[in-house]
Amino acid sequence: MSRRLWLAFGLLLALFSAAYFTTRDHRGHIGGVAELDGFYYYAYLRSLQLDGDIDLRNEYLEWANPFGFGQTTTGRARNVFGIGPAIAWSPFFVATNLVADAQRALGIARSHDGFSRFHQIGTLYGSLVYGWLALLFCFLIARRWLPPATAFALATLAALAGPLPYYCLTGASYAHASATMATSLLVLLWLRYRRDARQSGQPITARRWATLGTVFGIALLMRPATAPFVALLLIDSWQAIRPALRRKQLGEVWQAFARGPLVAVLAATLAFSPQLVVWALLNGTIFAVPQGSGFFWFGQNAWAESLFSPRNGLFVSAPLYLLAIAGLLVALYRRAEDIAPLLITFALFVLFNGAVHDWWGWGFSARRFSACLPLFVVGLAAGLGRIRRRAPRRERSALLIAAVLAALNLVWLNQYRTRSLNYYQVRSSFGLYMAVWYALVDGIYQRIGNPLALPHALPATFGNKHLSLRDYDRLSGSYLLGESNPNTTPAVDPNIHALIDLTNPRHAPNLSASAFGPARRTTRPPYIPLVEDQAALKLPINRPGPLQLWLRLMARRQDTHVSLKFNGVPLGRYPLVVDRWQTIAANVEAATIKRGINILTLDHQYRPLRPAARIIGSTGVRSPVDIAAVGGGPGGGRFAELFIDHRQVGNNQRGLNVALVDPKTGSLRALRGFDVQTWHGAYREFGRLLDAFPAGTIVVVATRGKVDQPGSSEQALFRRFGGRGAFLGPGYAAIGVLGARPGQALEDNAPRAHAWIGNKPQRWDEIARYSALRLH
Repeated sequence: MSRRLWLAFGLLLALFSAAYFTTRDHRGHIGGVAELDGFYYYAYLRSLQLDGDIDLRNEYLEWANPFGFGQTTTGRARNVFGIGPAIAWSPFFVATNLVADAQRALGIARSHDGFSRFHQIGTLYGSLVYGWLALLFCFLIARRWLPPATAFALATLAALAGPLPYYCLTGASYAHASATMATSLLVLLWLRYRRDARQSGQPITARRWATLGTVFGIALLMRPATAPFVALLLIDSWQAIRPALRRKQLGEVWQAFARGPLVAVLAATLAFSPQLVVWALLNGTIFAVPQGSGFFWFGQNAWAESLFSPRNGLFVSAPLYLLAIAGLLVALYRRAEDIAPLLITFALFVLFNGAVHDWWGWGFSARRFSACLPLFVVGLAAGLGRIRRRAPRRERSALLIAAVLAALNLVWLNQYRTRSLNYYQVRSSFGLYMAVWYALVDGIYQRIGNPLALPHALPATFGNKHLSLRDYDRLSGSYLLGESNPNTTPAVDPNIHALIDLTNPRHAPNLSASAFGPARRTTRPPYIPLVEDQAALKLPINRPGPLQLWLRLMARRQDTHVSLKFNGVPLGRYPLVVDRWQTIAANVEAATIKRGINILTLDHQYRPLRPAARIIGSTGVRSPVDIAAVGGGPGGGRFAELFIDHRQVGNNQRGLNVALVDPKTGSLRALRGFDVQTWHGAYREFGRLLDAFPAGTIVVVATRGKVDQPGSSEQALFRRFGGRGAFLGPGYAAIGVLGARPGQALEDNAPRAHAWIGNKPQRWDEIARYSALRLH
């Protein structure tokens, strides 16, 4: 490869690495997280590296066992997943552990149990490296049909248009990246050796057969589901012995088999032998299906669903790969000797995956087809090569289509990463496409509004914190006053749209969204609750001259006053009455009003809560700021919210949501999420967080989802800040103080609703209620 291409691949690795170390999942974690399937891959690695065995009982007892595996007939802890990824990650684990040892030697607190987030992030970075190597190998495959720059673009887009990116980033604890690397290398070598054999007229050498067998064994070791790639070796084996069979020379048949296929079989067996050893030790045999009976349903194969189902069907989830298979079919006519084995491999892969009882794979996209990436690259490269020969001008259009499909896939990945979108929310391919497309367009509009309006929108919104580019797109030209000129159309009311029902969804763009809660339309009169001290109303006006404005509102706190400003010019400060509707009026001078979007700001002052209301349980500690925690289990909406000084913090993560607050200043010292629902070992991480702070620190906890009853060691963690140490239901919230005696903290449990504790946050305890605005 040229220096430019190496530089391009180096830049890709740097960009992907930056994404790995900065992208956060729905729990706020960066990098890979050993969860679900990935936990069991990682458990092998931790046990081998630190315990020197594959006895996983201590890993399951101390950290997690999310699928509840018991023991096998040999008395060992059961693990249905392969050991290959653990072997592949070993160099990264060793390097990460050395860094951890060096940091501990320098006095930096660092865990040495191998399951810390530091160890996981460093170790699972290996998946990103293997994914990058898969991309490199796919580029070399595409290079057989395309010039270097085009091959680079095509291989990159093909990788980004499918499930692989997710399993190099947030899902790095799965085996897909390393398996894709191995299958990509296998296809690359297979194509190269075949080409060399045709050009030289000589059969594939024994050394090359050994290489193919070794790489296939590695692919099988990384993920046994790559077994259909054996078709490539079987077809070549048949071609190696077929001439001797035609001559009916059994000695030559044996020699051809021994110099080629037998060498590949021995090499593949040797490469796959670590998994055979593990199966023998854990299960007592290498022939049983580790997943148990009922895992394969060969009699009721769901191959069609695995391709076309809206739930992670390959062609529905990654439409670019449908074009890739079409490219293989078109290329079959010209290069059947190479393309036919690849199509057979893909067909076997489809049948193999369709026989699995959970063919949809549960995770992001059609993840079980990740290893087929080199097959898709061959199809896309062959198809694009044909376009280059017959219609060169359409090459860029073809790459543009691939780029659009890759971009949409990355938008979907981002939504899945944050748990904003999954199959259960859309239930159809149409719903998926519309949701992904809407998220892409909405993301553009959230940031820049209509791109075509930027020449005027940028100057109009520059320096105005209350007016965004999206607000401009929604409000510009849609006037509240001045829609009609009385001299032009005397029959039309010149004050049309002067009375504004603030609860009407039509006027939602006129409100600063964060300051107001959802409209309450079942009351008389309907209103919108104000939940922040400061708010803004955006008023597009097309009428010159002074105006009067009236606001209909009600205070909800004692001694509340509101100060009004129109385009930054003060209009006055008005006292409000508690729990009684009133109207305040203000005059706006003509010079203050501009043609276009005007900003009316509302600044509220009210009596603060009494300090006595901030005493934390029976600890005797008084918080300097208002604190609240809300936790909801399966019967309470599955949400967790933490409020510090009326400001919501946290990411509403599954499991434990924890904030630590300075008892003197009320500032937020730490904010973490612990997915104890998926990984029981997250309790240990929770304990380490508490260890890092002194006695007297305020601890705020809320749970989201189904959180299992903690064991005795975990219960002690809750007693450290004054908790009782046990959950009474899935919804839990607590505010305590490190060092307090058990039972002194504020705690609440709610089996069927949400647990609430502390001073009500403003989003629930309203500052004021607004009903209507009138302009004249």
